[in-house]
Amino acid sequence: MVGGTMNLSDIDGETIARAEFKDKQFERFVRELLDHERRERHDPSAMLEGPGERYVGDGQRDLVFTVVAPPRSPRGFDALTWDDLGETWYSCKGGSGWAKAIKDELGHAAYRAFRKTNQIPSEKVRQPSRVLLEHLAAGGRYVFVISQPSQGSREFLAVICELMRFWLDRAGARVPDRLGEQFAFLDANRLADFIRHERPLLHTDTRCLFNVAEPTCIESRAEWRREMVPGRRPPEFESDEARDHIIAILGRDFDKQIVRVIGPPGVGKTRVVYEALSRGPDAEARVRYCREPDALFDHMRVWLPQAGKLTLVVDEVRSIDVREMISKFRSHADRQSRLVLVGTSDAEATREHPDIALLPLATLAPAATRAIVEAEFLRAGVEPDDRIATILTLAEGYPLFAVKLAEALAIDGDAIAAGRDETNSWLAAMRVLVGPRARCPDPEWRREADIRGRCLLVAILTREQRISWEELWETQGPALTKAVDGEGEEKALRHAAKHCIEREILREFSGRRYVSPANLARIIINHYLSGLPGPDLGPKILRYAPDFVPELVSVAKEVHVESDILRRFASMVWTRFSELVRDGDLGGLQAILSTQSRWASEEDPSRAARAAAELSQPFLRELDPSARRDCALMLLHVTRRKVDFEVFRVAEGVLASILIIGKANDYIQDGWESLWLATLNPTHQAWSSRFELFEAHARSSVVDERLLAARALGRLLGDERHGPMYDPNADSRDGEWPKSSIGEYVEAKASCWDIALELADDAIPDVAGEARAAIGEQFRDGVGLWIRHIERLIDLVPGWTSEQRQRLFKAVHAIQRIHTDKLEQWPHMAAALARLEVVLQPKSLWDQLVARVATLYPAPWDPSDLQRRVELAAELDRELARRLLSERDHVDEALRWLSTKVAVRAWYFMIELGRVDSERRILPNLKAHALATGEERLLAAYLVGWSRADEAGADAWVAGEGLREYGSIAAIALSAFAPCEYRFVLLEKLVEAGFGRAEIMRSFTERRWITRVEPGHALEFLASLFDAGQAPTAGFEMVLQLWSSPTMEDRLRPAALDLLERFLAQSTAQRVPLIAQPAWIEAAKLLAGMGRLGPVADQLVSLLRIRSASLDLAEQALRELLAGGFAKGLWKWLRDALLDPEGEGFSHHLARVDLLRHLDPEEVLAWVGDDRSRAQAVARLVRPYQDELGSIPEVLLNRFGSVGNVAEVLRKRALTQIVPDLGGTLAFEREQLGHARAWTQSETPEVRAWARRLVEELRESIEVRDAAIQFERRYA
Repeated sequence: MVGGTMNLSDIDGETIARAEFKDKQFERFVRELLDHERRERHDPSAMLEGPGERYVGDGQRDLVFTVVAPPRSPRGFDALTWDDLGETWYSCKGGSGWAKAIKDELGHAAYRAFRKTNQIPSEKVRQPSRVLLEHLAAGGRYVFVISQPSQGSREFLAVICELMRFWLDRAGARVPDRLGEQFAFLDANRLADFIRHERPLLHTDTRCLFNVAEPTCIESRAEWRREMVPGRRPPEFESDEARDHIIAILGRDFDKQIVRVIGPPGVGKTRVVYEALSRGPDAEARVRYCREPDALFDHMRVWLPQAGKLTLVVDEVRSIDVREMISKFRSHADRQSRLVLVGTSDAEATREHPDIALLPLATLAPAATRAIVEAEFLRAGVEPDDRIATILTLAEGYPLFAVKLAEALAIDGDAIAAGRDETNSWLAAMRVLVGPRARCPDPEWRREADIRGRCLLVAILTREQRISWEELWETQGPALTKAVDGEGEEKALRHAAKHCIEREILREFSGRRYVSPANLARIIINHYLSGLPGPDLGPKILRYAPDFVPELVSVAKEVHVESDILRRFASMVWTRFSELVRDGDLGGLQAILSTQSRWASEEDPSRAARAAAELSQPFLRELDPSARRDCALMLLHVTRRKVDFEVFRVAEGVLASILIIGKANDYIQDGWESLWLATLNPTHQAWSSRFELFEAHARSSVVDERLLAARALGRLLGDERHGPMYDPNADSRDGEWPKSSIGEYVEAKASCWDIALELADDAIPDVAGEARAAIGEQFRDGVGLWIRHIERLIDLVPGWTSEQRQRLFKAVHAIQRIHTDKLEQWPHMAAALARLEVVLQPKSLWDQLVARVATLYPAPWDPSDLQRRVELAAELDRELARRLLSERDHVDEALRWLSTKVAVRAWYFMIELGRVDSERRILPNLKAHALATGEERLLAAYLVGWSRADEAGADAWVAGEGLREYGSIAAIALSAFAPCEYRFVLLEKLVEAGFGRAEIMRSFTERRWITRVEPGHALEFLASLFDAGQAPTAGFEMVLQLWSSPTMEDRLRPAALDLLERFLAQSTAQRVPLIAQPAWIEAAKLLAGMGRLGPVADQLVSLLRIRSASLDLAEQALRELLAGGFAKGLWKWLRDALLDPEGEGFSHHLARVDLLRHLDPEEVLAWVGDDRSRAQAVARLVRPYQDELGSIPEVLLNRFGSVGNVAEVLRKRALTQIVPDLGGTLAFEREQLGHARAWTQSETPEVRAWARRLVEELRESIEVRDAAIQFERRYA
């Protein structure tokens, strides 16, 4: 039960009894159930009669079910009908006095009197009807249905059998030998079972009696009809081929569970769906309608599971909501339910989807439209005449427009001139807006049409505002009134919406609104924006309602407004833009750029570029970054259109200015850089012309322009054939993009190398640095790189920095190593590269330092010989360290560089420096550097090297100056020294002083320091670590090391276990690092093995509850503990945690480790008992992946039913692929389908019913996935 409202799965016998059915109500209720079974299980020839309106003359039969042909599926345990051919009679009794009522009907009083007196009853006493006796004598079944739960049906039926045997004998009829088997008894419990398992659609009155309420946004078919044609009878429905196709699909059990009907507003989508779904015999019971999709989202999870097998029609569905709507429906609705989505068509809606049957609906065919119009004329008492043809032309196949226009012209009696020009279209639209002209004076009629037209224009402008009409006018009224030139008429405009809604030309839902039909929206936009014949409201809309313009343009494109009108409107935008530039109106400019620049540039790219060119550099700087971004996006679009080169030049110039002002987002930066690529570029301009612009930037006297060009070289020099934003279909409305030949491509790359070498020699370091970095990065690919370029580099590189030369040196080496075969073919290129290599060889101390410390692999090495590689690197480091000691003027500069991230091998180099600096000449520099910068690792690494060369000297420095002034550095260094008792005491002092950081303790642990110390001393140290809250993961690792140490004493082991338990809890509260996880598991196993499983289980639950924790660690620990035989003990600790709110979140982790397989099923089921929440918790642990479902799921289904929360959890488990498989989801589902089919053979009825639904769901999912694969193969 949710929020006081009951679900169908919650209904039991007591629920039915509490409904207090009157007899006739109960008869209708039972008929609903029987009718549901007739549709679902029986052959279409099966018949159901009754109940009658009166009690008298029904022959003691309220309902008669006739089986003519064998059913489609065999009778299940919860069925209310039988498979035998022939009639079954039902006698239905509501209320608690059912037994007496039945007996009285069947003459029990007369029978008792006969038994007492042996006197033959007279004909006047109450007794069974003749037709009932004949039915029984012929072997017919007679079923008693009561609205109360009952336990004594067997005894009751025995009494009835004896009674009816008497009356049959009394009537001289044949008494069947097996008369007792002809009676059956269905009490409220049986009916409740049927409802829970079958979930039939119940009548609204019945649902109210059960307090099973439907959301207010859901309507029955009858309510849908009343809403569709409020206050009047609907117009005639006429069909055509497209509509017949949709009706045929919707009129049967359509193949796809989900159907989407799309089309422009006003073509009659909703009416077609209504007509199709109203033709079935069970339409009133099965069909539900909703036109508030936003409201429906809130109810789907609760309502759909108990709604039964229905056909749900959701109207006004937008493409953006389709995915979520389908997902929720599939998750919560019955597998046999169907979903029909109705909505307007857009680019997204027309994309085919293998899971959805897409049914597009176009305008009505001329013949069908004519039939509708003629019917309207005849209804008005007017003979069809020549005006019919004019109406057909103006209506354009929109039924609503045709009906409204026909209604008006039938009364007016005049005609509209033939043709569909602006004047005729507006004259027709006025009749659709207002109605016949004859009902009021002409000026008043025209004024009202104009008011309503402007009102609908406001609706178009504000289509997606998602606020009510009244709230819209409260917040935006003044601006909208001015925008549609309605000053003085705001009240009339506001109230005109009511009339438009009544005439069905304005639709509202979920705070949105739109004009219907689509051709009326087009006429209104044409009328008010073209200036012919109506007013030109474009300038006022742009001035007073600029934020709403994009929606107006969007609607205009959807309804196919003439392109000339949109271009004219765009021209107004750029005229307004120029006015704002002249006025210096920064806010107005930013509003246009943010709301209108994109669409207006699409309609008139040339004007867009010229307008942007009016923005001076200072003006561009004053714009908000978001406005500059919008301007840049607009200009990027202009460069992709087929415009004159002068327009392209102007757009690119402003775009470059924006990029110079500040870094734009990557899309804009990449788009601008892509303009200079030679092939497959999203622009229609020739590369030679474009490159002239790039050369102008690169050779400009403005530094920022040269810097912008230099930054683009990284892309231009590489082997890139098109920009990252290239899309063969993007903005290609002007034709295919031009392509360059291979020769042109290589020539273009060579030109880019020329520019790069020029910029690499620029006087401005930033410009030269960008160019040199690009050369170093792209030299290896070398497309378009000629010998002349290498010769130029030989002249340039002596002036480069060490880092720049080192990057290029690596690229040259890579070419020589990888392309040896090609260089043999090109000896001149090989010679040029060799000369460049000589120039790049590191010669100075600084060059060598960068070459060896700024790279991970500074020496030649054999990939198979790791040790030799380390030795070679160490030799080079020692050689370089000696040179640094001999050139001490560079020491401080070298230390600053070694502290940067570039020096990736600084630690190893400093170790060798400490090893070779026997006189400690560099130690003062290092201490000063550490104190000045706070950088610790250089001095620490130096101390490690010192220790390797002179242990006593390094120990003395650490014990003295290190402890006093350089505690943190001393701790880092000491943890990397060779372990011994003396150094342990020093390190202990440093840790106590607060210098035991995690990285230090990690090194301490890896070198197993704790095993080199007396165990009692070690435990004291570890206890102090815990008390200080330091390094919990290192703490439990060290306890484990101590535990396994040969020196460990047994008397100390209990204390060690206490410490281990505390460290484990402390580490769990944080995220256990990956490197420490194996030790964590070993600690857990040790504690469990020593009888301390409870604390371990607590920590496992904590790990599972902490979202940031390592769940892989928890799972692996569980697997090893289960394998170690701790399942029973763990279950006692874990089971109660499963009932916590977080339990549902981590249950699947326990399922992944297959917890239930290690447990005794009887113990688990005893814990479950009759508790539904415990049953759900256990169901979440199931892994149903075999032909045999297993004893626990079978008992759960038998105990709690094949539907409901427990069954739903088991369904999800059966459909969830816990461990990903290489075969993919489709292979998993096929395997599960085989398992589910095996489960349908279970001896347990509840398991069979549950498994059948699972089979159906899996089969449908597999079909959908197969279709998707076929679709992809065919259209990929």
